Amino acid sequence: MAGILAGQRLTAHALREIFGNVQGITVGMVTITPTPNTVTSEVVSGLTTQGDNFAAFVTANTSVPGIVEMISASGVSASGLTVNVLRTNSTTTAVWWMHVGYSS
Repeated sequence: MAGILAGQRLTAHALREIFGNVQGITVGMVTITPTPNTVTSEVVSGLTTQGDNFAAFVTANTSVPGIVEMISASGVSASGLTVNVLRTNSTTTAVWWMHVGYSS
């Protein structure tokens, strides 16, 4: 299995090396106003990404490094995912997500 290193471009070729046959990609953004020092979540639903298996990538868009302590995706399925953020303050945070459908 191939990996993607920090600073490396995420290309269709790299995704195929990791997941096999990529069948669909859906991207979007959600905003979360977190409760300080508590994991706060937002559900993304209604997705129609093609595929038999699914994975998700998330990243926080923040201008202050170190304030976002954790960002993750959970509950990834054919129709959606849950975006989780842990932040030390209650500043609304934009989170970009990518939902990948693939067959192995």
